[in-house]
Amino acid sequence: MMKKFCAAIVAAAMIQATASAAVVFTEDFSYADGDLAGNGAWKAHSGSVPVTVSGGAAIVNNDSGSQDVNRFFDEISSGFASYQFDMVVNADAPVAGGDYEYFAHFGNSGNNGDGVNTQSFVARLDVVEASDGTGDYSLGIASFGSTADAVTTQSFAFGDTVSVLVDFNVDSDTATLSVGGESITGRIGTQSTAVNTFVLRQSGSSSDETIAIDNLIISQVSAIPEPSSLASLGLLACGTVMAGRRRRK
Repeated sequence: MMKKFCAAIVAAAMIQATASAAVVFTEDFSYADGDLAGNGAWKAHSGSVPVTVSGGAAIVNNDSGSQDVNRFFDEISSGFASYQFDMVVNADAPVAGGDYEYFAHFGNSGNNGDGVNTQSFVARLDVVEASDGTGDYSLGIASFGSTADAVTTQSFAFGDTVSVLVDFNVDSDTATLSVGGESITGRIGTQSTAVNTFVLRQSGSSSDETIAIDNLIISQVSAIPEPSSLASLGLLACGTVMAGRRRRK
């Protein structure tokens, strides 16, 4: 019920944000606990330690080794491709040392998701050291590199639900992260990169964090409103409601 409510909030916000937005797919990870790959359209294309599903969320466990899983979709070759989801990060200690470990990104596959071209990895979302020195971690975005181009000025606490929106400008190879009322943009690219896969990446991060991901929405958008997408407001409202619901329990 809560997932349907959240989906309704986000969908309504997206409709308000732009008349030319189109939802490519939604994912609530309502699978039995176990490996994510093999459920729905999810495929593993790298590594051996599986990304899993637990309690209706995808779990990226960065202390267990690497695996990449992806979901293939019809190619987006112009305009904007966007991904958005709710996430909860946990670890034994605050993320330290600028451990830039990206865990979500777009890519391009010529094999319907059986393999993803490593040169096509774009809009990479990172968990990084808290930038304000008060929280457990911050978030970073890289347009097309493996290390964050920009990091949020605010930090976030382990266990809190954080709603993120990443817009990737296919034409300029540029990614923007919107979270907590803040928007940061990565480097401007020099080429156009078409995308047709969304990827979750599990790595050997020294911070050993786990990231639970839920309520994923992939969209194609021909124009992004300023100063930030109204879709992010829908996600933030959803996250607030979900957090309140957990506290009441």
